[in-house]
Amino acid sequence: MIIQENTKVNDTTANTAPQAGNIIKICYASSKNYVKYLALSMATVLTSKAPEDKLSFYILDGGLTEKDKTNILDLRKISDFEIEFIEPDKTKFKNCPINTAKYLSIATYYRLSLPDILQDTERILYIDCDTRITGSLKELFNTDLEGKPLGAAHDVNSRQLCKEYGLNDYYNSGVLLLDLNKLREIKFTSEIFDWISQNSEKLKYNDQDAINLYLANRIKTLNSKYNVQIRNHARNYKTRFGRAVISHYIAQNKGRFIYNALPTVFKTKYANQLLAIYIKYLLKSTIQWIFMYRKKNKTTKDIQILGYRFYLKHKPKHKDAKA
Repeated sequence: MIIQENTKVNDTTANTAPQAGNIIKICYASSKNYVKYLALSMATVLTSKAPEDKLSFYILDGGLTEKDKTNILDLRKISDFEIEFIEPDKTKFKNCPINTAKYLSIATYYRLSLPDILQDTERILYIDCDTRITGSLKELFNTDLEGKPLGAAHDVNSRQLCKEYGLNDYYNSGVLLLDLNKLREIKFTSEIFDWISQNSEKLKYNDQDAINLYLANRIKTLNSKYNVQIRNHARNYKTRFGRAVISHYIAQNKGRFIYNALPTVFKTKYANQLLAIYIKYLLKSTIQWIFMYRKKNKTTKDIQILGYRFYLKHKPKHKDAKA
């Protein structure tokens, strides 16, 4: 089902509507370029849920086609769910900068408008599309936020970014548990967009910086197993709290995401596209395993030969050095 922002429509797409108190409400935001990852992430949610879990998805639509929406609905062959496709009012995001990765789109800011879009919803779990879920999300969804408007796990670069921004904590925005009532109470959506327009030069990491800076000291720290951030070659999917429930693939190349979710890839309508991306990733990784050379910094060269990695260091030459 498709709804426009601020339009109330009864959901007629679900087969049997479960009681509201038992539903785990999950939100994604996706552009056309990311719909294949959206489908894969949703498929991992559906294959990993507990038998008693009832799921309701809200998709913030950043340009999906009708075929894309049909492909998403096809995931009901795994397990039934409710779903709404929502087209946000894009004029709200006209002053929002995209300052980092070129592969990101304005859809990264859509999550900030959820308190206004979902007026009749009290709580929502927002998840990025490049995530693999390996367990029930019920415990996470029911986490006590202790009066805070939002819950998140620390960013993998939290220590460095805390120093850079002068914060006590710095969180990753790829998994957010939002108390929408509390956010509406503090007028979050209207005020944060005003704040962004006045502070856009500070936002190195887009919406993530906005959330951390605007809600400083008002974010509940979530268990890190609900957002284990993984780069391409990471092999550790465990935390001191146990194995990851949500693995978040933060590198631009999503080959590792596809590889780790490989059995689920074939349950989506995007298997061919996903496999093509994985093959390119595999070829690149193989070449780098055989031989890789790069400058780590001004004095160090990073070299890898047949999987063995070592560093060569040298003293920099001074221009004013005498012959």
